[in-house]
Amino acid sequence: MTVRLAPYRVSRILGDYLKGLPQPKIAQKNGVNQSSVSHYASRLRERVDDIGLLAAGREFGIMHELDSLRSLAVELYKNKLAVEEAKDGLRIIRAFHKLGIPPHRHSALVKVCGEVEEPDFVKVAMRLVELEKATGMSYQQVVSQFEKVTSDLNDLDEQKNRLQSELVELEQSVVEQKAELKATEERLTRLQKQIQGEQTNLESELRTQKRRVEGEKVRLGKELDKMMEESKVTRGEIDAVAKLKADLRRRGLDLPTIVSLAEEFKDETEG
Repeated sequence: MTVRLAPYRVSRILGDYLKGLPQPKIAQKNGVNQSSVSHYASRLRERVDDIGLLAAGREFGIMHELDSLRSLAVELYKNKLAVEEAKDGLRIIRAFHKLGIPPHRHSALVKVCGEVEEPDFVKVAMRLVELEKATGMSYQQVVSQFEKVTSDLNDLDEQKNRLQSELVELEQSVVEQKAELKATEERLTRLQKQIQGEQTNLESELRTQKRRVEGEKVRLGKELDKMMEESKVTRGEIDAVAKLKADLRRRGLDLPTIVSLAEEFKDETEG
């Protein structure tokens, strides 16, 4: 006999039904008999046929479960999987789980299974046995050693890439420094040419000034000779006067002072 249940209990029963739980377990979980579970499951299918899936879901309050089923269907569609294929995949995963194989090793195991039938698989297995015998290491130790060597190689590759990057930076720095050095040398060359040009101009101007001074000296010498001739003064007399002036300067006297003293002496004598 089917018992009429409250809507919230019907929603829980149908939610468990859509989650895939067996009817006996649903009945036990919700405290009803199995015939009630079967009855409401049939009612759900009938309402879906009558008013559609979404409307039936809203009527029985199981939209959350329907959304979950919709999401699962979308994932299956994206991965191009049929329901039966998804079931097969689930069975395979469960088998892996029973063997104690973690999820991140599944792809490796699938690859091994695919290579079992390859002709070289037996040769590789024999080679592994020979390595175990030659090295005295177990399979796990050989794999561990290989993984360590691989890790070391990866570290070396990273170090190599880092050094290559640093080398490129150093080469770029050298190129920039060479360019800067070349620019400095060019500036120095221009300054040297400028200094040489200015030095040449100064030397030319100095020669011109020297010639001008020498010409002026000659001219003044000629004028002096002419004045000496006109005043009947000999060069010896001029030299004597120059000597006298020098002697007076050493004594702290000059010619105007001597003339002033002579005039005073003359006035006193006449008086």
